[in-house]
Amino acid sequence: MTRAGLGLVALLALASASPLAAQDGHIEAFDAGLLEACADEAGDADALSACVGVAADACQEAPGGATTMGIAACLMAESAVWDDRLNTAYGALRDGLADAPADSLRDAQRAWIAFRDADCAFQYALWGEGTMRQIAGASCVLDHTARRAIALEVERDHGN
Repeated sequence: MTRAGLGLVALLALASASPLAAQDGHIEAFDAGLLEACADEAGDADALSACVGVAADACQEAPGGATTMGIAACLMAESAVWDDRLNTAYGALRDGLADAPADSLRDAQRAWIAFRDADCAFQYALWGEGTMRQIAGASCVLDHTARRAIALEVERDHGN
């Protein structure tokens, strides 16, 4: 694994090591309900896209949330919510497909994961040794994960 890839792995672990983290590993200031409320009100994919970052932004307003570690932890906490949505949509979509399209979806998902990881490792590496790399990497993961979740939800909802 490249140095940037190792850095991204460390970034993913950062969310649970943040000063915002509670003893059970959840971020006290993070409210997933903000994202879910926004998503419930969204009428389409464009409106749902406007929900990306809503919970992370609010989390950053809490004490400790505006630090580099706090911002990254808030971004990663929201990424986890989008990842749950992604996995739910992926499973429902895959279950509704015949074997050949389901295999193609699986292959596409594996390729997407590799792309997301490589692209976010690149975004992380662009910042060199600076602390901003944590925020850049976490923001990249959130953006990619949310966009993929939305795309899979659209496909699922269209009955493909």
